[in-house]
Amino acid sequence: MGAYDVLHIAPEFDGRWSGRLISVDDTEASAFVEDDVETILYAGDTGTDWDGTQAAVLMLKDGRLVAYETFWGPTGDGFSEDAYGGDADVYFGRDLNRLILTALTDAGRRLCGIPEKGF
Repeated sequence: MGAYDVLHIAPEFDGRWSGRLISVDDTEASAFVEDDVETILYAGDTGTDWDGTQAAVLMLKDGRLVAYETFWGPTGDGFSEDAYGGDADVYFGRDLNRLILTALTDAGRRLCGIPEKGF
């Protein structure tokens, strides 16, 4: 079982993606692959309907924390460039609370089971 198996949408930083890598606290913000993921700390989505939303917080093997919130629809998602997608932003940090309050909306935090006000 791979690190991404529980995610509806897994981050992919290839030519089909035009989002931003954003540091919330001077943590290195750089692309990563599934093998770089230590664990999925929090993840949730709205289900497998025609379209939906997903939010996730990951810990990388190098200690960086990563958070993103994105969508999927009938023709793609936030990591797949199509008429509507390919522009999901991915946030990096070392402070979990600061990261989730910056990277995830209230709805995204609810999907992950994180209190809306953070920890």
